[in-house]
Amino acid sequence: MTVSQKLTLGIGSIIAAVTINTIVNSVNLNAIDTLSTQTAKESVPFAVIASDAKYQSCQMQQFVTDSSLTKDDEVLKEADDAYAKFIADIEKFEVMFKSENDKEALKETTQMKEAAKELLDTGKRMKIAYAKNQQEGDKVMEELDKDTEVLAALVEKLQKIQIDEAITNSVSTMEKANLSFKVGLLFGVITLIIGIVVGFILTKGISNSISSIQSGLQSFFRFLNREADRADLIKLDSKDEFGQMAIVINDNIEKVKKGIDEDRRLIDETITVLGEFEQGDLCQRLELSVSNPALMQLKTVLNNMASNLENNIDNVLKVLEEYSHYNYLNKVDEKGLKEHILKLATGVNTLGSAVTNMLSTSLQNGIDLQGEASTLKQAVESLSTASNQQ
Repeated sequence: MTVSQKLTLGIGSIIAAVTINTIVNSVNLNAIDTLSTQTAKESVPFAVIASDAKYQSCQMQQFVTDSSLTKDDEVLKEADDAYAKFIADIEKFEVMFKSENDKEALKETTQMKEAAKELLDTGKRMKIAYAKNQQEGDKVMEELDKDTEVLAALVEKLQKIQIDEAITNSVSTMEKANLSFKVGLLFGVITLIIGIVVGFILTKGISNSISSIQSGLQSFFRFLNREADRADLIKLDSKDEFGQMAIVINDNIEKVKKGIDEDRRLIDETITVLGEFEQGDLCQRLELSVSNPALMQLKTVLNNMASNLENNIDNVLKVLEEYSHYNYLNKVDEKGLKEHILKLATGVNTLGSAVTNMLSTSLQNGIDLQGEASTLKQAVESLSTASNQQ
């Protein structure tokens, strides 16, 4: 895995954790907002309305009872007002239940309206009954008590439902808030752990790779500076960019090491050949071939120099050998010769010329001596003849 892939994986994991955390918290916050809105705009207000409906139902029962005892029609009007307020409260529930399409709840609101109407009518009958006699009034009061119980049961059920809903929404809101906090904390910890692990792994991997490359390069430079006899390769088998870099560096170290070893062998051979030259053996040549163009050029120059020097000395020796056989006619070819070899060739040629001149002079002297000897012989013969005649 490359460094970029590791970074992508690590950062991607962190981004994924943050994204999931954001999504979960967004869902929870949306649910919290929905529950809070429902609690603020529906549950609590309608719980209050339900409480008011219960209060108005109690007021109806109280006013019709007071009206029966006091025979006061004004009190009965207050009962009508309480009934009207009760119906208004119930109609608010009907609007909500219709929007929610809650048929069961709508059925119960109808029952409450009918029960409230029944209670009010029974109260009015009770007033009329008490106006007639106590016994009839007591009978109707029993009916009123039953109607009151029926209406109270329905209203208390409605009130309990609204209060329970408000409480449930509040509890759910708290639970969602706690869940959102816990999830945020959990994903925060996970993100932190992922960041630490990814950072540690990447830092350690990069540090180890750099250390390995640094160690390999230092060993190679010591080898180049002749501080060490060998160069260690970089020991790094990772599949990332550092591993690829190590492969390239190791390949070049091998090439350079091979070239240096070849150069050293050629230099050693050159020293050996020059040592032979120093001892007078000009037949030795450099045989090794290397990849270094400069050293190959040096090899060519040295071999050519040895060949030329050997040829020139051979030419001088051949002439000298002819001289040893009293043949002083041959001369060393001086064309193309450099200073010192030219001096040697010139000296040999001068020697040959001097010996030739000396021999020519000796020959001439011999010829002259031979002529003088003939003259002397004739003189002796003449003297002998004269002596004999005398």
